[in-house]
Amino acid sequence: MAAGENRNMYLVFRIGVFGFCLPVSSLVEILDDSLLPCHPVDTISLRGGEIPVVDGRSWFECLPSDGSSVTNALVVAAAETNLALMVDAVDGIFPAEEFEIGDVPPLLCDGDRVRYRLLAFWRNEPLVVCDPKELKSAVSGHE
Repeated sequence: MAAGENRNMYLVFRIGVFGFCLPVSSLVEILDDSLLPCHPVDTISLRGGEIPVVDGRSWFECLPSDGSSVTNALVVAAAETNLALMVDAVDGIFPAEEFEIGDVPPLLCDGDRVRYRLLAFWRNEPLVVCDPKELKSAVSGHE
C-alpha cells in the first residue's frame, strides 16, 4: 500500500468488549503475541530501543471479553516518540469512507476521565476513535 493511501484508512481493533479505530497514518506497526512478553511490562524492546507500553484495558477502562483473546501491540506514533498500545484483537484496515466520525455527546463526557473525544460509526457499530495524542499522556512519566 502506498504511503499516500494510508491517509484515508482506519485500523479497527478490539479491547475487551469495545471496538476502536485508529488512523493508519498514526500506526507504525502491529506486533503479534509471539513478539511480546508473557507478563505485563512497562516497556518493550523494539529495534534496539525501549518504547513505553500502554495497557489498553486499564487506560480505556474496558471490561474483558468473554472469549479468549489474542494480545497484539499496536506501535503508535505519539508526538516525539512511539508507544505500544496493548489490544486484544485486530479486525483489519478499512477505507475512511466506511466510517462516520462525530463528537462524543456532551452528556457522555465525564470531565477529565474521558479518554476519547470522537466516536465513529462503522458497519452499524459505534467505535471509539483512538487519538495518539491522548495516549501520550498515559506514558508521560517514561520520557
